[in-house]
Amino acid sequence: MNSRKILSHPIFLISLALLLLNDFYLKATFHNAWTGKLSDFAGLIVLPVFIAALLPKLASRAALISGLLFVVWKTPLVSPLIDSLNKYTPLTFQRIVDYTDYIALLVLPLTHRLICGAVNPGFFRFPRVQRFGYSVLLLVTAFAI
Repeated sequence: MNSRKILSHPIFLISLALLLLNDFYLKATFHNAWTGKLSDFAGLIVLPVFIAALLPKLASRAALISGLLFVVWKTPLVSPLIDSLNKYTPLTFQRIVDYTDYIALLVLPLTHRLICGAVNPGFFRFPRVQRFGYSVLLLVTAFAI
């Protein structure tokens, strides 16, 4: 399967929509444990698919790579990096060290199956629409991550 076609899979699209809705509305409105976990679960679907679409040679390992990055991101080891990024770039990075977030790793087998075994032809059927649609989805996903 073309790695970019996975960007039109309903599971990915719903996860991306949930991630954006959660990060830009639900967290600000409700800010509770559920909104944090929702971001973790949605993010562990969105990030591996993004990696697979952007770097097709890594598609079969995208879920594993994402899981490892997630585990490291959720530890205090990354605090100096986050502090430096916040100090020297115009971007603001935040994260909460909460080891219960590791429960979201349970979604990675589904994500791996989605990337390696998905059969959905996608919603974008015409070549020009495909190119435009997938490029837009990659940009939106990069923004969401």
